Amino acid sequence: MERDENYRETVEREKLEDLLGREGRAKRFKITLCFRENLSENSARAVEAAQRLPRYYTEGEGEYLYHCVSGYPEDVEDLHALWQMIQGFENKKVLVNNYPLPYSQALWLLLFWVHRIR
Repeated sequence: MERDENYRETVEREKLEDLLGREGRAKRFKITLCFRENLSENSARAVEAAQRLPRYYTEGEGEYLYHCVSGYPEDVEDLHALWQMIQGFENKKVLVNNYPLPYSQALWLLLFWVHRIR
């Protein structure tokens, strides 16, 4: 897969469109996994894996830098592999269509697998 170097701009545009209330457009269900580096063995591997995916971007800076990867239902295997590496990290977040939702960390994988088996 080819990486989209400007994906962060796409995310910002999507957030702006949501704020402006653009109607009439069906949204695709999207999950974003974000995590911060740490001292675990999986941290460097997780960053490398995330950077190889096409919808990778970063948020923040310095010690508050989050590595983020967005994916759609067809990307469930890649996101699951990344989740296996970061699930024990203290600083991680799961966004649904660019927003944090209650229980999203517990439910995102289930929601994607439902789309996958259709």
